Amino acid sequence: HKFLKTAYAVKIISPEVVREDAGLLVRFRQEAILAASIHHPNVVAVTDYGVENDTTPYLVMEYIEGISLDDYLRKEKQLSPLKAFEILAPIALGVAEAHSKGIIHRDLKPLNIMLRNGYPLSQAVKVLDFGLAKIKSSESFASLIQAKTNNLLGSPHYMPPEQWANEDIDARSDVYSLGVILFQMLTGSVPFRGESIVNIMYQHLQVPTPALASFGISVSPQIEAVVQKALSKEQAGRFASVEEFLSEYEKSLLLTSSRFSK
Repeated sequence: HKFLKTAYAVKIISPEVVREDAGLLVRFRQEAILAASIHHPNVVAVTDYGVENDTTPYLVMEYIEGISLDDYLRKEKQLSPLKAFEILAPIALGVAEAHSKGIIHRDLKPLNIMLRNGYPLSQAVKVLDFGLAKIKSSESFASLIQAKTNNLLGSPHYMPPEQWANEDIDARSDVYSLGVILFQMLTGSVPFRGESIVNIMYQHLQVPTPALASFGISVSPQIEAVVQKALSKEQAGRFASVEEFLSEYEKSLLLTSSRFSK
């Protein structure tokens, strides 16, 4: 800001995308207002929004000095169950605040989570881009194929089964994506990989979630059960909320530590 001498981040949507989607500007205003309504220490604050020259929508948000969780995991490879909880907890709390306002993220992934420099993990975590996936497109499988990208709509490695068809997306859809992130923190890999978007989609829809042990990770049955439930193919089989997911994961850690302390 040239008068306040403060750094902000500005995200724009390409004018080409606006020209191809007549309803985008209306969705943008709706979602930008919702994103700006989320006030939580673990969510990046949206401070302004607008449309430049009627062709370029933009969001202004606080600037985060730090690294993405994606970069952090590339460096650390895999985390202990306790360390993973330290990161999962603030993510879940920020997402829960959005859910309390009826806002589903739809694109939770390590690239959309920042870790601020110089802060303990509980304060370092910042979740980005609430509503942006919905602003950008219809989130259908066809548009994902047409876009030929893993980043436009929701990333295939983290998308729940129902999101591929854009059906019945709710808080449990974000629970699934958080489950994938937890799986990745614990093993160093997402549960499903493939050479194509179609192959990744098929695995999310049809292939059972691999056990953590298949990646050489030894965890308690309680931790394994929590991860598997978060990644249930059916929404009804998942935790009803991110708060419940976080609570059950914390309980599994306590049960594990008490077992080893005896």
